[in-house]
Formats: sequence, structure tokens, C-alpha cells
Amino acid sequence: MFAKFGTQYRLVSSSVKLGPKSFDIEGAQVEKAESFIAFLDAFGQAQGPSMAYDEDRDFQSWQDEFRDAVWSLRGPVPDRVAPEVEVIGEWVETDHTRQMIRVPVSEFSTLVAYLLIPKGIADGDKRAAVVASHGHTNHGIDTTCGVVGMEDAENAKRAYGREAVRSGYVVIAPAWWGWHGRDGHLDRVGGRDKCNVIQMAASMYGMNLTDLHIQDGQAAVDVLANHANVDSERIGCLGNSLGGRTTMWLTIFDERIKACVPAGCMNLFRERSLKLSCCGIQYL
Repeated sequence: MFAKFGTQYRLVSSSVKLGPKSFDIEGAQVEKAESFIAFLDAFGQAQGPSMAYDEDRDFQSWQDEFRDAVWSLRGPVPDRVAPEVEVIGEWVETDHTRQMIRVPVSEFSTLVAYLLIPKGIADGDKRAAVVASHGHTNHGIDTTCGVVGMEDAENAKRAYGREAVRSGYVVIAPAWWGWHGRDGHLDRVGGRDKCNVIQMAASMYGMNLTDLHIQDGQAAVDVLANHANVDSERIGCLGNSLGGRTTMWLTIFDERIKACVPAGCMNLFRERSLKLSCCGIQYL
């Protein structure tokens, strides 16, 4: 087999490694193909992190620089519009009231979310509040808020929005693109990964789903901060898996969030990239 360098050719080998299994191509024994993972691994080893924290540095100044560096990675998103809340459904549960709401995010998009209010909350009573960010569950906010699937003990563990309102918090659970309330496009996805498909489509317009979800999350925080029963100085965010990672992104870019509780998402960037095990809507 020959490799080309400029206008010169030279014989490399008659036995070429191009695939995981051996087979013949025009008489050459083929044993192993080039791997994109090997390429990413080598590229990542050569780069290294640019904003690693040094314990000798002042933490606040490093944090400010880190936020600026991450800000520089963000792409274009539509301009925000006023978050006028529309209640489109309401259910009275034993210990709380659950509302389904619609909130304009931009001229082009609307956030669908559940808003959970503790039972017996008095007029003028200001409670702490949380954004409950759902992960890759089958039912999205319906799982997070304990609406469906609670007969499955493992699924019930993911109803942290419901547990938060039972503990006295006002809760908003925003639906991310692709889940209940924002899944009107799934008939076009077929058997493909619904996260990767819409990330690919968004990238054709120069946008990133993480950017859009940060903007959605900020609209959710707006709802809490302006709610009559919420202390706007005591807003937190929690989530699991995709929800946990979205929680971290939102906390970086919205300083109104005073507490961040991510779970099931403490993976290294390189680990996730080399395992090809992460969906496409979790990184900038």
C-alpha cells in the first residue's frame, strides 16, 4: 500500500491495520482501522486544561476569570422577552398545588414548567425556592414532580421536585427540549438520539442547546424571583444526571442562585468524550 507525501510515493506496508477484524483489501491483510477515539485522546493529551485552579491563587479572582472564560464559549441566543406567566393547568395534591405554566423566553420560544406551591402557605409568607432540573428520565418533569412512574421505586427516587415542595420550598421544574411539554418535534427523530438530533439541528444556526437551556433556566428563575411567596434571596437549583449538569451551567451564569446541588453528573470531560457516552446537549 502506498502513502502520498507531496508528489512522492513510498511503500509503507503490504499488511495494513485498519479495522477491529481482519479482512483483505486487494490482497493486503487488514487488521485495525484508525480510531476517532485515539485521535481525541491524543488531541486532549496535547491540550490540557487552561483554567485549572491553583491553591496559591485567590479563589474569588480565579472564579471571576473562570466565569469570563466560560462566557467566551457561549454562542448566540435569541433576545429574552418579559416572562409573563400563563397557567394552563392546575391540580390540588394532598400537600401542595401543582400548576403547569407557560413562560415566554424569547420571540421564538416558550418554556413549559410545573410550579409547585406548598399547601397552606399564607399570603405574604416568603419561602426559599428551588429550580428542579430533570434528567434523562422517560417522563421529564412528570418524574421530577412525582406525577407518573412512582410505582417504580428507582423512578420515585428521581421525584426530587416533589420532595422539595413537601419540605416547604416553592419549586419550578422546567421542561428541557425533547421532554413532555416541549416534545412536539419527536415524530421527526425516529429511532435516533433525541438530544443529539436537535443539537445537530441547532448547530446549523450557530446555536447550542446548553446555551438555550441556560436561557430557559434563567426564565424559570425569573418566575421564582417574582413570585409573591418566594424570598428572591434564597433561590437554589438541584438536578440529577443531565439535570445536574444543567444545574451547574445555570449556577455559573445566574448569580441569583445561592445554592447548587448537582447529582449523578460528576464526570470528567475527557472520560465522557472518550467513552462516547454523553448526549450532545450538555456542553458548550
